[in-house]
Amino acid sequence: MHRGHAAADYQEDVLTGMARDFLGAADPRPFFLVLTPTAPHLEGSRKSDDDGIAVRPAPRYADTPRLDVVPPESQPSFNEAEMSDKPAFMRSLPTVSPDKERDVYNSKVAAIRAVDDMLGAVVDPLAASGRLATTTIIVTSDNGYQYGTHRRDGKTDMVEESIRVPMLIRAPAQVTPRHVGEWVMNTDWAPTIADLGGATPDIAVDGITLSPWVMGGTAPGRQAMLVEQASDDAFGPHPPQHITGDAKGRVTLTYITDLVRVQQMRTLASQLGVLQACVGPACVVR
Repeated sequence: MHRGHAAADYQEDVLTGMARDFLGAADPRPFFLVLTPTAPHLEGSRKSDDDGIAVRPAPRYADTPRLDVVPPESQPSFNEAEMSDKPAFMRSLPTVSPDKERDVYNSKVAAIRAVDDMLGAVVDPLAASGRLATTTIIVTSDNGYQYGTHRRDGKTDMVEESIRVPMLIRAPAQVTPRHVGEWVMNTDWAPTIADLGGATPDIAVDGITLSPWVMGGTAPGRQAMLVEQASDDAFGPHPPQHITGDAKGRVTLTYITDLVRVQQMRTLASQLGVLQACVGPACVVR
């Protein structure tokens, strides 16, 4: 369906209207709804979805107050002064423009407000109809963004700012809300949704259900994950990377090209082989 450029055609609002219509239909059957707004992702062109064009907010939020100094600038890693401890491919990186990072960050803050409206438009009718008590809601994202940390304007490095994203789950019969730092993967989404919905996947899945954890049980306890990233003209190439962690969410990052001990290489190669070929619970490396 083609849309124009009027205020009513703002993508997040169009999707919100469709979701509201869907939830308002008189249909007693269980439902599955996926909403994937572009905001706050950067806008792109036909060449690339990462051209770096600041995402436009909904017209009603065009006057969102700007931050003169954005939160990433308060971190020592922003435009990091000492890069000698970084991999060779990062040591010669130039510093980024603080003005550009402020523009990008502020545009995303303004744009995310329409996504907040979207969440309300989903939750409110569910609450009004009494279906919220039997509905699972999952909110998450695809990646973080560095905004100049470690001199990078992008999202392809295995560092906290890029690799970690929030994931919120609200499920029926859930125990008292809590915040945990355990690792989950996007491969866990499908088995979790199936489990909470009372279904069994008819294909092999690499993830595991998070249902027991959501209900207050034991977390998966991952200490390693497989992350694949193609070289990107927008953010530059990088060598293979290996990331591990512990049950408290503490991360150890190793750039494989910096390893010098043969045994380390063998250990990593063995673990990589497991993660590439594993299925289901076997992918949870502890």
